[in-house]
Amino acid sequence: MVIVPIVYSGLGILVPFIAIGGYMGTMMAMDSMFGPDFINDNEWAKAIPLFGTGVMLLFAGIVVNRILVGKDQRGQNPDSRYRHTLFGFPIEYWSFFPLGLSVVAFIKGVSGN
Repeated sequence: MVIVPIVYSGLGILVPFIAIGGYMGTMMAMDSMFGPDFINDNEWAKAIPLFGTGVMLLFAGIVVNRILVGKDQRGQNPDSRYRHTLFGFPIEYWSFFPLGLSVVAFIKGVSGN
């Protein structure tokens, strides 16, 4: 009997930790490089941590779902139970949320609204 988790499977539980850690890490790196008031003074700069978080999630998802799991000769995953998902979405799909928000934050910051 195979028990299918409802919320996550495999390493999918790492998505919130990667997202929060990536966002906070990028914010701290920007503070140390540009000064603590850089993000508050420049509205467009709020897009940079979101973009960094999206790239980290995309990289993590590709590594665990495509490289570590691998593919068979037909190009499909050999065993679907090794998919790493959160709420049914593979880890790399979660990267589109912060990447989309970074585009919105950048446009909003540049336009001044």
